[in-house]
Amino acid sequence: MKMIEAQGKTIDDAINNALQELQVGREQVAIQILDEGSRGLLGFGARPAKIRASVKEETTYSALKEELQKEEPVNASLKNERKPEEKKRPRRQQQEETELKKEYDPAEVQKIIAASKLALSEILKHLEIEYTVDANLQDDQIHLNIHCENENFLIGKHGTTLDAVQYLVNRIANKDAKDKIQVVLDTSDYRENRNQRLEKIAQRLSKRVKMTGKSASTPPMNPHDRRVIHLALQDDPAITTLSRGTGFMRKIVVTTKRNSNRSRKSAS
Repeated sequence: MKMIEAQGKTIDDAINNALQELQVGREQVAIQILDEGSRGLLGFGARPAKIRASVKEETTYSALKEELQKEEPVNASLKNERKPEEKKRPRRQQQEETELKKEYDPAEVQKIIAASKLALSEILKHLEIEYTVDANLQDDQIHLNIHCENENFLIGKHGTTLDAVQYLVNRIANKDAKDKIQVVLDTSDYRENRNQRLEKIAQRLSKRVKMTGKSASTPPMNPHDRRVIHLALQDDPAITTLSRGTGFMRKIVVTTKRNSNRSRKSAS
């Protein structure tokens, strides 16, 4: 369990400082107040508020259920819509994506897939979701495509529930793995649609950086979303992307290659 101590003028300020450093949401941490602080008298004897923040290792089933029930059912007519034809990617991007692929032991892959399915089964059983699942290895990731009656019930608000279930499955499935492989959960093409939105965000950030010459960053993202941003901009000759932060949720910094080179020189 990751734990830090933080200070601020008030308890709220200290909590916000801790959340910023941990790069997590308020609901993902447990807070212990160490010192409520004091304003002092006429500036004398003042001391900051101090708290201890601990990142929760697990998401409770009851919390997941509550989040699931906030969503409206998916429009069933959208399931039968024909997908637009995928555009052919530039050869350079295809080559670079191929270079990202690793050689995994087939037995190890099957072991992680089996562990992923078992973990998913236990979680969705508690959430009372009936489903079937397809599994395959694609682009260095294990993709589990879930088929169920109410996809939005699983996706949750802004995909938070699907991300939470995915996080738990990854922790369990890769616990004893020699070569860890990221497990990506999807249902009703949610990830594909989200990927398209992320690619648009990446292009907007790239345009802003080129216009202003200043770096821009995303909110904290999970590994899958960060990968989409990196791949979306990897062919831009003027732009580079960097991950910033530690832990599961990290930011992506979009900057010019000129600025990136300057930073490296100054660091050396």
